[in-house]
Amino acid sequence: ETTTPSQCGRMDQCCAFGVKPVLMEFDGDMLFTRPLSLGAPLHLIVVELGAHKDTVEILRTLNAAYPVAATEVHRGVQELLGPVNRRVIGE
Repeated sequence: ETTTPSQCGRMDQCCAFGVKPVLMEFDGDMLFTRPLSLGAPLHLIVVELGAHKDTVEILRTLNAAYPVAATEVHRGVQELLGPVNRRVIGE
């Protein structure tokens, strides 16, 4: 994570928790975690779109929405990754 322009390594930390779902909250350099209890099966769909992706660009665009939303799209990102996400996980 620290030797490349991509910070995907931060999300890779979830692998350390094994097969149990964990809420991961990042605040600057701090990581807060809490185990989650699922009330129903969690189904994941993994797809390979067969297309080019630019992780650095994806993260740059995502980071542009924080800490202050400058556009309606940024507000939507904050809503989806904040309150909507919390409702989905039943918090």
